[in-house]
Amino acid sequence: MYNFLSVITKFISPPYCVACQIRLADYTVLCHECHATIPKVFSQKKMISSTADYTVHAFTLYQEPFDTLIQAKLYAQQTPFHQLGFLLSQSPIIQTIACDIIIPIPLHWQRKIWRGFNQAEILAESLAKKLQKSTLYALKRTRHTQFQSTLTAQGRKENLRHVFSLSDKNYANQIKNKRILLVDDLYTTGATAEAAIRELYAHGVLSVDLVVVCKVIH
Repeated sequence: MYNFLSVITKFISPPYCVACQIRLADYTVLCHECHATIPKVFSQKKMISSTADYTVHAFTLYQEPFDTLIQAKLYAQQTPFHQLGFLLSQSPIIQTIACDIIIPIPLHWQRKIWRGFNQAEILAESLAKKLQKSTLYALKRTRHTQFQSTLTAQGRKENLRHVFSLSDKNYANQIKNKRILLVDDLYTTGATAEAAIRELYAHGVLSVDLVVVCKVIH
């Protein structure tokens, strides 16, 4: 029965490469040729204070077709993020990151209701399944902020000042001395990630790695 349903599903809605649009034999995201040409995962260590740092791991650069997939969140389209989550979870480099808990960057509840989902949660759940780790929704946004894309680099930092807190005080004991894998879709100036990371370090986490789909090159 499973094989029959699988064949019917592929016939009705066949998979296509998100880059070149050729039809694929299986439910992957990129054909072999396109996968071979995209910039691969790269990692970079960042300092946010004299005693706190993190490493950002970006799957690829913010360019076609990935910028279009990420912009789909503006139109309440969830499917691209399931596809992107699959790509993240299949990356050998990301699979080797040592972590204890996976935490998605949260949206403010008003924006999440308006959009219908949080893309970082979809990505985090894909990674949690592959890495066999727990996803903890430990952070919340305490106020509704402007869209980061409309602001300057300094404005982004001011916009996010004290915007994150623990979503439940009981999470403090769960994250203390833990290696955290923080997940988001896009890394531009790092202002959003660093605001969240500062809050995590304030509650005694051991280390933070940030995984994103794309990094903007300035």
